[in-house]
Amino acid sequence: MPSFFLNLEIPETAWKPVGWSNTENEDAKLDRLLATVVIAGSYHHLEAYRVYYDDADGMLKMKDTAMDKDLMPTLQRLHEGNYYTVTIFGHEYVLFMFPYTG
Repeated sequence: MPSFFLNLEIPETAWKPVGWSNTENEDAKLDRLLATVVIAGSYHHLEAYRVYYDDADGMLKMKDTAMDKDLMPTLQRLHEGNYYTVTIFGHEYVLFMFPYTG
């Protein structure tokens, strides 16, 4: 554990279910969640991608199979092994944060 860290709890009320593409399906909206985080006056998108552990290989997979094929390989190249997950709305998610652009 680093000598300094900040524990940031995001309440479920801060998350907006937006999904990837099939936004007519309420469950599919839970595949991708968005929130906004402000750090020292700088705005960031906080994104949560719904995942599950594949019993066959023990690896994380995205619930949305198209995004698992397109995005997950890129995310796995950023980090060796599985990401830590958080539970939101009763599902497991991997979190990523990106700064807003102007």
